[in-house]
Amino acid sequence: MSLMRDINRAGFRPWYETQLAAGFGFVALGLILIVAGAAFLEVWLGHANVLNDLIYAGSSFICLGSGGYCWIKAAERIGAAEHLAQQATCKACKAYGRLELVSEEHLPQVCQMKASCRRCRHLWQLEI
Repeated sequence: MSLMRDINRAGFRPWYETQLAAGFGFVALGLILIVAGAAFLEVWLGHANVLNDLIYAGSSFICLGSGGYCWIKAAERIGAAEHLAQQATCKACKAYGRLELVSEEHLPQVCQMKASCRRCRHLWQLEI
């Protein structure tokens, strides 16, 4: 329901741009965390103090795990935005991104939404 609300409130193109920006933000954050995790890992392997070893090892695993999670979230956001963008062209008047979501159906394997063109009012199905 929030997808339907977000697209109808702002429009498809601003929603799409926001999803891409958030996805690439996750990519940048993930890259920074992975580099920080690698730096902690390098420092951890160079020490002999047990307490420092635990701190650096924990920091390394937290950064690497969080960086991996950020990359997964980026792939989900960008993939979902691209999947909807491929279906955002009206079949009747060929207008891109001028859609309004009018209803939503949840089937066991697929979620479908009905979209209406804001220019010509043609209806078509979107698979999410």
